[in-house]
Amino acid sequence: MKTPSIRMSGYLLLIPFFALAACKAKTRETDMTPKHPEIIVHDDTVGVAKLVRLPTPVLSARWTDIPLVAGADPRRDLGPTDMRLFVLVRIDGKSWPAWEKALTKPKEKGDYHVPEAVANGLLPPDILSRTIPDAKGRRIDAEIFLPDSLATSWYEGVAAVRLGDYVLMEFTSH
Repeated sequence: MKTPSIRMSGYLLLIPFFALAACKAKTRETDMTPKHPEIIVHDDTVGVAKLVRLPTPVLSARWTDIPLVAGADPRRDLGPTDMRLFVLVRIDGKSWPAWEKALTKPKEKGDYHVPEAVANGLLPPDILSRTIPDAKGRRIDAEIFLPDSLATSWYEGVAAVRLGDYVLMEFTSH
């Protein structure tokens, strides 16, 4: 008669284990759902100048970095260098020729896409209002330059667009 009670108490000890395992499985499933990454916007010209080269003069700079893979959690899913860096610099209109020299001639005239969260976080309201929402985020119709000469050993240039007194640049880490 003692054998069934020992067996039953052994099963009772397993209940918390299965409950914990079910909670862990649910958490993993929830964390993997695609979402817009939360971004942190830095208003820091000196900080971004440590990441990429900036022609002078720069009146101000805002920047953010997001995971290269949409919906990935950089603390868990990616290596330390799998990031996209977006930099928005405000320049004096007179300094555009220096910037134009630093940027490779237009890659193309057409559509540049910036993720929605990045556009909302970096772009001033008057520039944001001229962008067009689409499936890839926000579309900007502009000349697309290559910021290769602004790249560093940490980041390579992807694209740059002039937006009036602003230049929006995208880099990827490598």
